[in-house]
Amino acid sequence: VVGFAILLSGMINGYFAAGSTAAILVFVLSVAVPAPVSAIPDRLAGWALAAAAGTLAVMLLWPPRASSTLPADAARACQRLADLADALCHDLAAVPARVETATKTVDALRIRLTGTPRRPTGPTGPAVALAALIDEVGWLCVSLAALARSSPGELCAVENSITLQKVAGVLRASAAQLAGEQPGGPDGQAATAGLPGQLEHAQDSAAQILADRISAAPELADEAALDAMLGRSFKIHSIAYTTRQIAGYAEAASA
Repeated sequence: VVGFAILLSGMINGYFAAGSTAAILVFVLSVAVPAPVSAIPDRLAGWALAAAAGTLAVMLLWPPRASSTLPADAARACQRLADLADALCHDLAAVPARVETATKTVDALRIRLTGTPRRPTGPTGPAVALAALIDEVGWLCVSLAALARSSPGELCAVENSITLQKVAGVLRASAAQLAGEQPGGPDGQAATAGLPGQLEHAQDSAAQILADRISAAPELADEAALDAMLGRSFKIHSIAYTTRQIAGYAEAASA
């Protein structure tokens, strides 16, 4: 019952989940070693000393430098993906080079994440958000690279271009958050905070326009022609959703 209650407490937040292993270990050791009731004060004093020593060791001795550059690396990856999204809108000749640059940056970021040692207490709060952000950045890089290889023909070229421009803006705002940069003045902060909402609006508008044009389009028996008309729009819709997820994780990781 005690073990179940400790594990169930992990639903409260990440800190309870991270501490559940240590809490269960304390309970298991206490019931596994026979002792009289008179030993309880000594054991409590010993646990308090161990907890104080462990807390000080994690805060003062565990090196934080190994993961201190991860947010900056994630910001750099977001910036490279924003450059790629811009190239898909305005400069198709630069797309291959930017795909290669973004892929190398994202791959290096994921290698850094998997090679970064964790604190003994486990990841919590911003660390969890940063790990989730890096995972989404990887998916976004793959999606943008696939979009670069897709056929340029589409039903909603203008609307999709607007959506990609909003994607680039949100990625740059996320990069600024991860790098610790603050927009100048309340107006700049309000504009940055409103970018994910603008992206969602552009995404919904493009989806509605696409649905209307599909209804008005003639029936296509050729799957390749259908994919040429709709595939790019669906990829951009997925890219916009992933970018909004990244924006949320960037805000949590930089809190």
